[in-house]
Amino acid sequence: MISTSFGADKMMPVEVVIENDESMKSKDYLALIEKISANLASLKNVQEVQSPTRPAGKVIQDIYIHKQAKTISNGIKESNDGLRQIKSGLNTASDSVANSKAKIKAATDGIDDLQSGTSKIQSGMTNLQAALSNIETGMRDGSQGAHQLKSNVQKAQVQAEQLQAGFGQLLLKYQDAQKSIKQYIKESNQLPSDIPSELDQLQSNYNRFLKGHPEIKKDPQFQQLQQSLEELGMINSEVPSLIMQLDHTTSKLEAINTQLQTMSNGLSQFVNGFTPVINGLNQLEQGIDKAANAQNQVINKIPAINHGLKSISDGQAQLRSGLSHYNGQLDQLSNGLNSSVDGLGHIESGLDSAQSFLADLSADQEGTQGIYIPDQLLNNVNYQKALGNYISPDGKMVRINIILTENPYSNEAIDMINHIHQSIKDSTKNTKLENAHVGIDGVTSINHDLRSLSKNDYTHTVILMLAGAAVALIIFLRSIIMPIYILVSLLITYYASMAVTELIFIHLGGYSGLSWAVPFFGFVILIALGIDYSIFLMERFNEYQALSVADAILYAMKNMGTVIISAVIILSGTFAAMLPSGVLTLMQIATLTLTGLLFYTFLVLPLLIPVIAKTLGKVNWWPFIANK
Repeated sequence: MISTSFGADKMMPVEVVIENDESMKSKDYLALIEKISANLASLKNVQEVQSPTRPAGKVIQDIYIHKQAKTISNGIKESNDGLRQIKSGLNTASDSVANSKAKIKAATDGIDDLQSGTSKIQSGMTNLQAALSNIETGMRDGSQGAHQLKSNVQKAQVQAEQLQAGFGQLLLKYQDAQKSIKQYIKESNQLPSDIPSELDQLQSNYNRFLKGHPEIKKDPQFQQLQQSLEELGMINSEVPSLIMQLDHTTSKLEAINTQLQTMSNGLSQFVNGFTPVINGLNQLEQGIDKAANAQNQVINKIPAINHGLKSISDGQAQLRSGLSHYNGQLDQLSNGLNSSVDGLGHIESGLDSAQSFLADLSADQEGTQGIYIPDQLLNNVNYQKALGNYISPDGKMVRINIILTENPYSNEAIDMINHIHQSIKDSTKNTKLENAHVGIDGVTSINHDLRSLSKNDYTHTVILMLAGAAVALIIFLRSIIMPIYILVSLLITYYASMAVTELIFIHLGGYSGLSWAVPFFGFVILIALGIDYSIFLMERFNEYQALSVADAILYAMKNMGTVIISAVIILSGTFAAMLPSGVLTLMQIATLTLTGLLFYTFLVLPLLIPVIAKTLGKVNWWPFIANK
C-alpha cells in the first residue's frame, strides 16, 4: 500500500554515504557535494537527487555562478536602463538649463525695461499728482463759478419775472388805451375837444412807462410806437388828422397788444426756463464738489502709489541681481550636468561590458560549472534544519539519496549502482574528497551486492558443476563425445527454461525481473537432475553395444523411459507444491525447474539425444572405440 501510494522508488531510494576526515559544512565541500549531485542527476534512470545542496530534490539555482551571473547581469541591465534614463533626463535638464539661461537673460533684460518703465511711471505719477492738483483747483474754482452763475441766473430769473410783470402792466395799459380809443371813437364821431390834453396825458403816461421800463426801447415795434407817439405830439395841433389816424393807431395797438401778449407769454416761458437751469447748476455744483473731493482722495493716494512703485523698483533691482546670480549658477549647473552626462556615459559603457561578460557567462551553462554558496544561504535557519537531515552533527559524514525511475528490484535499477559508483569516482577525482570513503546503501544496492556475489558464485558453480559432470559422465559412460552433447543439451534446456520463466513472470506477470537466486539454484537443480536422467538412459544405451546404434538407443528408451517419466512426474509434483507458497523466489525456482524437467524429459531425451546418438554412430564411444 505504501509503495502504491508513494512509489517504491521514493520509499526505497539508493543512499550514498560519503565519509571524510574533516567537516564538510563549508562552502568548498558543499560546492563539491553539489557537483556530485549534479553528475548523479544527469545519469540515466535517475529521477531525483536529494543532498545537502538539494534538500527537496530540486536544484537551488541561486548557488550556481551562471545563475548568479544572470541575476547580476539582469540587475546591471536594469541599472543601465536606469542610467540611460538618468542620462536622457540629464541631457533634457541640460537643454532645459540652456533654454532657461536664454529665457533668464531675456527676463533680466525685461527687468531692465521694467525698471525704466517703473521710473517713468513714478515720474508720470508725480506729474499726474500735480495735474490732478491743478484739476482739483480748477474744479474748486468751477464749483465757485457754478455757484456764482447760479446766483446770477437766480437774479436774472427775478429780473425776468419783474420784466414779465412790467410787460403785463404795459399790456394792460395798452389794452386799456385801445379800449379807451375804441370807446372814444364809438361815442363821438368827431375829434373831442380835449384830445390835445388827452394826448398830453398819454404822452405823460408813456414817458412814465418808458422811464420805468427803459429796456423796452430796444423793441422794434415799441420803437415804431414811440415814433408814432412822437408824431402825434408833433401833430398835436393837427387834431383832425390825428382823429383820422386813431383808427390806424387802434389797429396798430391791437397788433402791439398781440405782440406784447406773445412777448409776455415768451417771458413767462423764459422765466420758467430759469428753474431747470438753476437746478442743473445746483447739481453741477454738487457734482463738481464730489469730483473735487474724489480727486483730492486720488491725489492723497498718489504718494502711497509712488512709495509702492519705489518698492517695486527696488524689488525689480533685487530680482535682476538674483537672476544674474542665478544665471551664473545655471552656468555651473549646465557644466555639472554635462560632466555628469559624460561620466554616466563612461559608467554605461563599463556596465555594458560587464553585462555582456556576465550574459555570456550566464549563457554558458554547460561549460561553466562554478558554484558559489552565499553566506545568507548557509546562515538561513530553515536551510540549517534541512542540512541536518543530510550531514552529521560533526559534518564528517554526508548522505545523498538517489531516487530512480525504475523499480528498486529491477535489473535496470541494480545496474545503476555501477554507474553511481563511477560517477562519484569521477566527480571526486583531484578534489578534497578523492580519498573519502564512499558507501552505497539501500535495497537496490543490497540486491546489487547479492547479484554480484551470486554471479561470481554462479560462475564458479557452473564451471565446477560442468567440469565435475563431464568427469563423472566420462567415467560412467566411458566416452568423451556423449558427455559433450549431453551437457550441451542440458545447457539448451536450462536457457530455454529461463526464457519461459521470464516470459511468465516479467512479460505476463508484470514483475520487474527474476530474483537473483533463481538462475543459480535453477541451474544447479536442472543440471543435477538432467545428468541423473541422462546417466539412466545412456547407461542402458551402453548395455546394448552389440546392437546397432539405432536399436541400442531404441531399446534403452523402452526400458528406461517409464522410470525416467515416473521420476519426473514425482519430482514435478514436489516442485509444484512451491507455487502456492506466495514467495516469489520459490515460485520462480519452481517454475524454472518444472519447465526444464518437462522440456528435457519430453523433448530433449526422447528426440534430440537419440538423433545425435544415431547420427554419430560408433563415434559416441570415442576415444574408447578400440576397446569396444
